Amino acid sequence: MAAASARPSHLSSPVRRPLFLRSPLLLLALASAAPLLSGCGGPRPNVTFRFRQPIGVVDSVSVAGSFNGWNSRANPLADDDYDGLWEARLRVPPGRIEYKFVVNHKLWFTDWTAEDFVPDGFDGVNSVATVGDHPVTLGFTSVIASPPKPRGSGWREKTFTFRPATKPDSVKLACFFNPWTPVLVLMRDERGDGTYLASMRLPPGKWPIAFVVNGYTWNWDTLGQGENRGETTGRAP
Repeated sequence: MAAASARPSHLSSPVRRPLFLRSPLLLLALASAAPLLSGCGGPRPNVTFRFRQPIGVVDSVSVAGSFNGWNSRANPLADDDYDGLWEARLRVPPGRIEYKFVVNHKLWFTDWTAEDFVPDGFDGVNSVATVGDHPVTLGFTSVIASPPKPRGSGWREKTFTFRPATKPDSVKLACFFNPWTPVLVLMRDERGDGTYLASMRLPPGKWPIAFVVNGYTWNWDTLGQGENRGETTGRAP
């Protein structure tokens, strides 16, 4: 009788997994940590964009700029805790960038806290920031300040005017003494000619002005009505 053939050495004993792979709890922990470990070697976000809508209903917020081809849907912000503060952390190539916030995919907002501004080609301005490898926060970054109180000389009471294309339910004057929460004043068509007026005392300087129609349509002033020179302003288109 022929001798039985020897069992191959690799089958001579059962394959044993390392001890740490035989622990279900440890396997679960490793699986949970995998996404974090896989991102350790990637580039970290260097810019946090924040936005708080001063008025109206917000369904979506995104940031568009020179770093993403002005794509209004490429970089959405999130408001996970529903406190009205939208935020996104992005990796942006170092250098000078221009940007705006886009609300509900159609309303473009300038960040008035930016370090500089440039014309946007549409009678408005883009916000400008310089980005490096050190993390920075752009947009809403601090506790909302109260409107400035009149003190000293230089304050002027100005009359603001706005003529909407069609008869609205309401028009409010929005003056941004602080970056994100405007002082709102109801405008009235007291003469019945379609021109809405409101008066407000302004400190010296240039202040962003908008006319809010029916609570959600923003019309930014392009005539410099927010500049304190002491005279009554003319009619806005």
